[in-house]
Amino acid sequence: MPKALNTKLGQRRKAIHPSSRKAAQLARGAHKKEKRNNQEAERSLRQNVLVEKLKWFHERIDLDKSVYSKEEVCQLIEEYLQRFDEELEQIAIVHSIKNRQGRQYAAREDAIKTTIEKEQNEYTTCGFEVPDLMNGKHLKFFKVWNGDAKYLTAIKLSHVKACKPKTHSKDTIDKSVTKVDNSDKDNDVKSKVTEDSNQ
Repeated sequence: MPKALNTKLGQRRKAIHPSSRKAAQLARGAHKKEKRNNQEAERSLRQNVLVEKLKWFHERIDLDKSVYSKEEVCQLIEEYLQRFDEELEQIAIVHSIKNRQGRQYAAREDAIKTTIEKEQNEYTTCGFEVPDLMNGKHLKFFKVWNGDAKYLTAIKLSHVKACKPKTHSKDTIDKSVTKVDNSDKDNDVKSKVTEDSNQ
């Protein structure tokens, strides 16, 4: 024979008073759950962005190279920072068409510009996060990576700052040397002329 229910016939669930401890406990639980869901969504979004970035670099690395120099990594980063140029041009073409009301693709254009500004700022100040291509061992692992997100923790990342442009090239040094030599010859000629005039 089945067991009888513990609840009495006339007994109902009581309504929870809004100022009670039980209501506060339920509110805390709901807030905690919402916060956890937001954190998971944010973590997933960050991971997807990182996977897309690594895939971009993976498609463009030279498989024959055993290691990259800092200048080559900087060149790759600068190409990566210009990845939206074509899309921005297309948006500009749409905006240039007459008789169009409002800005089409305004949200996308603003999102792209914000992303570019943020990435440029990272690149010039604290360094842009890229796969470590300047280390042979890490580059070897990155070459065989299949694009799966579960191996992200195994990929070594490094921060690379913008390469400073060289201030003195060989040509400018040679020109400055020849200028100095010419001025010395002029001084010698002037001194000879003054000596001849004195005699």
